Amino acid sequence: MPVELPLHPNQVSVEDLVEIYRAFCTSFDIRVTPRDERFMRTRGIEDLHDGHLDYRPYMGAKFFGQKFGKSTQFHGYSFPEDTDWQGKDKRFQELVLQYLSKMPGH
Repeated sequence: MPVELPLHPNQVSVEDLVEIYRAFCTSFDIRVTPRDERFMRTRGIEDLHDGHLDYRPYMGAKFFGQKFGKSTQFHGYSFPEDTDWQGKDKRFQELVLQYLSKMPGH
């Protein structure tokens, strides 16, 4: 189930995107690389602001961010046949909500 933020993609800051991606990686046991962070700070935020972010940290894994009505949704997977994807997905939701609860104005 995607994490849905009550923000239009243009309202998601670069720092928010990087932290949401880090939460995704933590939840799905993916190591964040400098390449990942550079992508999120440049092309990733541009793609998200255009309405759809589709990033592959490595072959088999995917991270998505997309406009959904007046909101923004994030979701992904570490590999398609992951039997624990629901637990990882739930952890991702919890980490993003925890991050957002600490941010002023969110």
